[in-house]
Amino acid sequence: MRRLPSENALQRNYVHPIDQSLGSGIATAYNAYVKTGDLTGSAATSFTSLVPFAENTGVISTLQSHSKNDNTYLNGPATSDKVMCLSCHRAHASGFPEMLRWNMEGEFMVYNSQYPGTDTTPTVPQFARGRLGAETQAAYYDRPVTQFGSYQRVLCNKCHAKD
Repeated sequence: MRRLPSENALQRNYVHPIDQSLGSGIATAYNAYVKTGDLTGSAATSFTSLVPFAENTGVISTLQSHSKNDNTYLNGPATSDKVMCLSCHRAHASGFPEMLRWNMEGEFMVYNSQYPGTDTTPTVPQFARGRLGAETQAAYYDRPVTQFGSYQRVLCNKCHAKD
């Protein structure tokens, strides 16, 4: 387990295990989770680069065959695959505090079918972080908002299935 420092009082001293097998419960949740309100996914199509995992193999040819950027290999995790720091954090630049892959300062990544922004969701500024909706979309690699639930909760739920 690793203690993660945080400037956000809600997340301060948050502890999350790393380098441990996902197990059947988390692997099953990951594979079923499509978006908030939709748990109809399958292991063959469940991978998202917003919530990556470490495959439990060191075989380079296997990893190379899985390393695609054209959506031809989207298999989700097996029970022996592992959570890693990069499952929740980006390696370098991030649009969010603590280099997270999504905004943890509010409950929703998508609000009323729109990316949070001072122009798109002005009545809920806590989700926008002072950005325009297009800037929030860019922080999610310009994914179409339709890939998420109309009130998409944070992607911790991809593994933990709390929404």
